[in-house]
Amino acid sequence: MDRYADVFNVRGHKYDAAMRAYPTARDEEFRQLFKGIDTAPLKRVFDLPSGGGYLHRFIAANAQLIQFDPSAGFATQGVLPVDLESPELPAPGADLIVSLAALHHVSNKTGFIQAALAALRPGGWLCIGDVAADSNITRFLDQFVGMHNGMGHSGDYLDPESREFQTAVQQQASLVRCEVAPCPWHFANTDDLAEFCRSLFGLLAVDDESLLKALDAQVGITTDTTGVSLEWELLYLQFRK
Repeated sequence: MDRYADVFNVRGHKYDAAMRAYPTARDEEFRQLFKGIDTAPLKRVFDLPSGGGYLHRFIAANAQLIQFDPSAGFATQGVLPVDLESPELPAPGADLIVSLAALHHVSNKTGFIQAALAALRPGGWLCIGDVAADSNITRFLDQFVGMHNGMGHSGDYLDPESREFQTAVQQQASLVRCEVAPCPWHFANTDDLAEFCRSLFGLLAVDDESLLKALDAQVGITTDTTGVSLEWELLYLQFRK
């Protein structure tokens, strides 16, 4: 399994460049984190890991956002270091803890979830989104991306059928949602889609035609009057303390 810090110490700057060039492309991926949750009253938020700091647009403007990341590959200021395998989170706790697209780089998922739940205030939420095990997207990441990014890619993915989530919760919280949900990435055209994915995944020496062909075959690309969408999907977990 590729460790988060090992990956993004090397290519975090490319990931961040993609997100800043196309800041709204993955908006649905973030919105799905909070499906059915009123986030307005949640005033203290931990983003774990924060990457380049993309969460602020999706929480209340007056919320206190505290960002954690183990990687030096992102340029965001004021980010606190963290060990994702055994996170130590500050007191007082949070009303909301978010972890998006990172847990496939964490081997101790039960320990991560338990530490996050312990850091929640009563009534607080832990919201996780990540790639589901044995999906087309896992194959795209571990095969195509791993072949073309110069580093390989090997993820340890969340299994929606696993009981490890209930084991991790124990008596601390309730698992409110466990759902694989669509969260398409949106672009004006396929040129933008290819540019975004090449930078986000750190791809090297792969032409647009080959990249778009792989994306269409393994993930799915749709086109309508509003532009082009990559049919991404993630497993979403919501825990309530």
